[in-house]
Amino acid sequence: MLLGLPCSVLCRRFLRKEKAVSQFQDNKGFYVQMLGGFAMFWDGREISLKSGDATKAMQILQLLLYNSPERVSSSYIVSHIFAYDDILNPHNNLKALISMLRRQLDAAGMPKSSYIQYRDNGYVWGAELLPLVDAHLFERALKTAEAETLKEKRIESYRQALLLFEGEFLPGLLGSDWAAPLRVYYNELYSNAVRALSELLSEKGDYAALLEIAERSYRLLRTEEWQILKMQCLMHLGRWDEAKQTYMEAVDIMPREYGVAPSEELLQQFRLISSQISGALGTFHDMLDNLSEAEEIGGAYYCAFPGFIDSSRITTRSMQRTGISCFLMLCSLSDTNGKAIQDPARLEAASDKLCSAIQGSLRRNDFFTQYNKSQFLIYLVGTCLENCSIVEKRIENNFRATSVRGVRLSFDVRSALLGDPDFSFDGPPAAWS
Repeated sequence: MLLGLPCSVLCRRFLRKEKAVSQFQDNKGFYVQMLGGFAMFWDGREISLKSGDATKAMQILQLLLYNSPERVSSSYIVSHIFAYDDILNPHNNLKALISMLRRQLDAAGMPKSSYIQYRDNGYVWGAELLPLVDAHLFERALKTAEAETLKEKRIESYRQALLLFEGEFLPGLLGSDWAAPLRVYYNELYSNAVRALSELLSEKGDYAALLEIAERSYRLLRTEEWQILKMQCLMHLGRWDEAKQTYMEAVDIMPREYGVAPSEELLQQFRLISSQISGALGTFHDMLDNLSEAEEIGGAYYCAFPGFIDSSRITTRSMQRTGISCFLMLCSLSDTNGKAIQDPARLEAASDKLCSAIQGSLRRNDFFTQYNKSQFLIYLVGTCLENCSIVEKRIENNFRATSVRGVRLSFDVRSALLGDPDFSFDGPPAAWS
């Protein structure tokens, strides 16, 4: 048994991976899930309240459950739950919401109990029915793993502890003052535990087990670190093609979903893959097939940022030798005041439409990439500075034809052949952004 959870339950959870079924549905007692979502279970049955996940009543309930059996002062609840509300007497609102929660808990089929009690100018979840909160179980399981002295037992303890982490702490409370620091805290606890287990499994040479952990970690937190760990595992297992595919997915996702360029560490992993992936002999015909575009696409050629770096460097070398001019253009999105676009949906739509506008406005021998959510880099071959202004207008017109409102386009251009010491193909110069 691990903190009240049978090992068989944990193993089943590990095998079924990301099914939307809580591990607590197989257990007796009162369990509360806060990692990866919020849910309450009594004897394996989920308890549903009428209050929605984002309501103030539900936030108060979550705060009390997380802190049980400790008391939470009324002033703390008011300052964190009602901080941005223009309410004359928030303490009266708090009392009303507590009363409503008590009625809803009774109606939901929970055992008869004094769930929420008032004590010393604060509220506390009743000691008669204390919950087992997954976040607390996770912390305790990690301490158990850290205290193990035998390597095999420590590995197994870490594996079981990591299964208790099913995602970020209360993801429905992204703007909550009290939940945000805990979200960072538990993410870091999980990441440190994965790193510790990675070291143990690497020493053991069990890269197949480590690969499963890396894949699960990426599904839960989707950070570049776990993509890199997955690539390293695949390389150790000799699965070079899969490692390369993982890399290609990473460099495609980073700018589009997270607005960042791939790190130097990720680029280094690709260099390692490239140095080894040629171990299998291939025919010249196969190589030519890989070099050819899968389909005929009009307009400029889009490439991921690492490919843009290599293409830019090669093209610049060729142009310096021939004397043909070429320019780099930075195209940036902002709101009408020239500031960063805060609305994620608007930024996503504008970014997609700008990508299409750029591709449709340029020639086939030009190429471009997305540097982040709001910026694109374009390499213009064999043109002059005056023609760059024409290109800007063409992109602007094609972009505006898609009916994008509340968005401004700005351009910056510089020669790729000037030998400017401040210029680097590792990214746009700082002055550009």
